[in-house]
Amino acid sequence: MLVTGASGGVGSVAVAILANLGVRRHECCYVGDSVEDIRMAKAAGVKIYSMATGTCSKEELVAAGADRVVASLKELSRLISSG
Repeated sequence: MLVTGASGGVGSVAVAILANLGVRRHECCYVGDSVEDIRMAKAAGVKIYSMATGTCSKEELVAAGADRVVASLKELSRLISSG
């Protein structure tokens, strides 16, 4: 399960979505391009994959705690497919 969302959300939003879908935190990941996305995913307890496609650099995303920063959608697809 892949959960994506707009910047600025709070972890409770992601937790509510997961509960509504019947998905456990370890069964999904969150994909985002901002520090706020990373904070939301971390607050929800889900893995966060980031892409430096927004206003944040790769270095900022790493410093914010992204589990992985990918360079392309192709790399992201491979990462998600590999589990």
